[in-house]
Amino acid sequence: ISIENSVAKYEVEDRVYVVSVIRDITEVKMQREKLIKSEERYRSVTENINESLWSAEQTNTGLRAVLYTQAIKNITGYTSGEFLENPFLWFRIIHPTDVEDVITKLKRIYRDPGRNTASLEYRIINNIGNTVWIENKLTIVRNGDGKIHRIYGLVSDISLSKKAEEELKNTADELRSLNEAKDRFLSIISHDLRTPFSSILGFTDFLLEEDDIPVEKQRQYIQMIQSSSKSMLALVNSLLDWTRLQTGRFTFE
Repeated sequence: ISIENSVAKYEVEDRVYVVSVIRDITEVKMQREKLIKSEERYRSVTENINESLWSAEQTNTGLRAVLYTQAIKNITGYTSGEFLENPFLWFRIIHPTDVEDVITKLKRIYRDPGRNTASLEYRIINNIGNTVWIENKLTIVRNGDGKIHRIYGLVSDISLSKKAEEELKNTADELRSLNEAKDRFLSIISHDLRTPFSSILGFTDFLLEEDDIPVEKQRQYIQMIQSSSKSMLALVNSLLDWTRLQTGRFTFE
């Protein structure tokens, strides 16, 4: 077993007495070792995840943050100590465009007694001036009156997913724009092809139906058919060039 020995000395009528108190601390020591191991596991987990855990408690001056794990520095560039020392720092680093919306949403969440979970996505400005997208998940603990007693939060850096989302949106917009351009282009080409086709068909019908057309007139009609055919061929070549350009098979020289 483990013991704790407390020794004290005092004098009475010129005689010295030594008092020794021995206490069995086996159970206490075991609990202490379990607590140390638990804290080590907690520290190991919090130090090896990209998300930052935080918590806030209700005090005489209102809600106040009491914990930020070390990962908050990787996300914001500020240490947990800086946030704990300055309770207004977090709101000061929210992006100016987002700050009003974030505060409005938080007030709505805090004032709703039936709301115990929430998730907010917004931008912050880190300590070197870069914009970082974060997701802040909240778990709210309320008392019997619905008032906030404690809040647990999880802050994640979602900049990469936001960037991928933005790139996907830009790609979709670009594809939509290209598709609209293609439709307009084909509509114009189709319309412009009708004119030479009508001219060719009109003159060939006339040549086939009339028997006494002078040679000079026939030659004139054939020249018009040739001119319309060349115009139509130029349009078709333009369409082929456009297709090669869209498919990356067009070589610039």
